[in-house]
Amino acid sequence: MTETNHLKDLLSQLGLKYAAEVLPDLLKIALEKHHSFSWLLEKLLEQELAGRKQRATENREHRARFPESWTLATFPWELQPGVDRREIMELAELEFVRLAANIVLVGDVGVGKTGLAIGLGREAVNAGYGVLFTKIYDLLDQLTASLMNQSTTRLIRRLARFDVLIIDEFSHVTLTEEQTNLLFRLIDARYHRKSTIFATNLGFDDWGKSLNNPALTRSLASRVTDQCFVIRIEGPSIRRGPRPRPTHPQQQAPDSEEKSTGEEEKSKSSRGRNPRGQK
Repeated sequence: MTETNHLKDLLSQLGLKYAAEVLPDLLKIALEKHHSFSWLLEKLLEQELAGRKQRATENREHRARFPESWTLATFPWELQPGVDRREIMELAELEFVRLAANIVLVGDVGVGKTGLAIGLGREAVNAGYGVLFTKIYDLLDQLTASLMNQSTTRLIRRLARFDVLIIDEFSHVTLTEEQTNLLFRLIDARYHRKSTIFATNLGFDDWGKSLNNPALTRSLASRVTDQCFVIRIEGPSIRRGPRPRPTHPQQQAPDSEEKSTGEEEKSKSSRGRNPRGQK
């Protein structure tokens, strides 16, 4: 075994696999350029750190379960004049995550709500936050199934830990009173602690059409809208335009949404406004 191979083996045994991979090239550069030992050590550690960060990002991306490869860079802004790009890019700075504020994307079918939600989710993933994407019906299936084996509390605690939970297609289902209660428990567990992004066809006044408990609907809506950025997209469908292809089969976690009064909705600016109580 050569000296270089021996050093690579030692690095690997110490768990420094990324440093081990670049060792031969860095040794060659160090010899040619007459770099110091401290330079070599610094570069090895930098490569190890970069490799670990990249692997961590890939793991978070996998756990997020994004159904498509949307990013804010690939979103077809030119096809959707109903979206204020500057407003979305301000949200992409992720202050809403640090504030534990919510985002509600409201618009007709095909206007790009899901793409924007995934794009913002990927920004959070790349910044080191834990993210989970789920369709509402998948979320409800999980919550309902948890009642059978008495794992509801454990499931809600797990879902409450994600820094960003994306709930898509809320308006596509009608919840039973039991499902509404489960959804409320989840949103309440995340209230003022973590951020949730909702993508829905329904304005707040219509959320009650999907939820069968008026009192819980009002409580749920108040928790969503307490600190909330509301983005209303009034534009054409972009589904005939260029669209990212799925990166893997669609798989999601929980999803849900709620109703709020018209006065609550009017109190939220549809564009570029901070959550209530924030300056």
